Amino acid sequence: MRGGLRCSATWKKLGIALAIVGGIALAVGIVYLVVPGKDLPSIMGSQATAHHVKRGATALVAGALMLGGAVVSFAIVRRRRKRRRSLSTDVQAPRAI
Repeated sequence: MRGGLRCSATWKKLGIALAIVGGIALAVGIVYLVVPGKDLPSIMGSQATAHHVKRGATALVAGALMLGGAVVSFAIVRRRRKRRRSLSTDVQAPRAI
């Protein structure tokens, strides 16, 4: 059965997606914490000045968790490739002397 989370390509795509979204979340969290609440862009809720610290902290935590998930998914892909290589080198035809 191919596909699903058993396929290394799926883990790789998941890792790439988590890395991109995690990086964006970290950037948003840094903007929330560095820029004063009244100067935030309107898309980030510039009227709500009291909650920007909480939103920034939440975005940083979410970004860190997503980047951690990306690292785990890339580690799974790497481990599977290494296992596949070792299995292919273990099963070699005997040499004729």
